[in-house]
Amino acid sequence: MSPTYVIPKQGNWFNVIDNMPETLKVDTWCAFQMGRTRRVTESFYDVLTDGTGSVPTAVMVTSIKVQLVGTLAEYGVQSMTHWGLRNDLLQFLSASGMAFLPAGLGEYFPSDFAQDGANTVFAYNSEFEIEWLLEIPSTQSILNQVNLPSGIVTLNASGYVTIVD
Repeated sequence: MSPTYVIPKQGNWFNVIDNMPETLKVDTWCAFQMGRTRRVTESFYDVLTDGTGSVPTAVMVTSIKVQLVGTLAEYGVQSMTHWGLRNDLLQFLSASGMAFLPAGLGEYFPSDFAQDGANTVFAYNSEFEIEWLLEIPSTQSILNQVNLPSGIVTLNASGYVTIVD
């Protein structure tokens, strides 16, 4: 499937079934929708790749829903079962600082698809998760000490806390 036919899943977006000249119409296309994103680690400081400092970072997981429509839609959603064996996909994710979480792959369900009054067809739906790093560069320095009325709290590089009266 050409990346041209992987589009955001929203009703007012480019509809590849209706908006293509007959000579360019596609057999199967895919819509995607970003789902819930959740933090899976506490925030931590990660060293910048150039070694000049650090950046606040957290490991995040985002759910991505896909819906395939067309004659190869069922085959396409079934092929997601084997994404963990695809070097091109794994290399792309790695180069982008992401990892693919295989839980849930191979699960899919059909649904009716009708848009803009065209004939209703089956769509095939699935969902997968991507793990990624949320890094927010900041000019803020690393917090390593807090002065409290009860004493000074010191945080060392390993995350240990020392309280000095």
